[in-house]
Amino acid sequence: MMYREFLEVLWGQKPGRPPTNLYETDQAFVAEVALPGIPRDAIHVMLEEDTLVVRTDPVDPDGEPRRYHQLEISLGPFELEIRLGRTVDREGIQTRYQAGLLVIVLPKKKPRSITIPVEEAD
Repeated sequence: MMYREFLEVLWGQKPGRPPTNLYETDQAFVAEVALPGIPRDAIHVMLEEDTLVVRTDPVDPDGEPRRYHQLEISLGPFELEIRLGRTVDREGIQTRYQAGLLVIVLPKKKPRSITIPVEEAD
């Protein structure tokens, strides 16, 4: 996956979509998704074909009807998709969630090289 492709997830930002940081290190691509107020058991991270999907269940803070005058903190549901390229080690993907921040580490595959023997022509 190219860095530019990795950042595609930020283009076309939709209302209610949580703030997301995407960056690259020498070893991995990293996504940080801000999910304040979302309990860990309402967050689902899946790998579907070549796409990493993050979904949340809707959260009802206390069950009482509310008339919002301003609403900037979304409690879901939402879905975030990150297309993975061939350079991501799918088996090594890791996530952690702490203090409202979901961190997804997508390790890069080690470059593979093979030697192709050169045969002498007859």
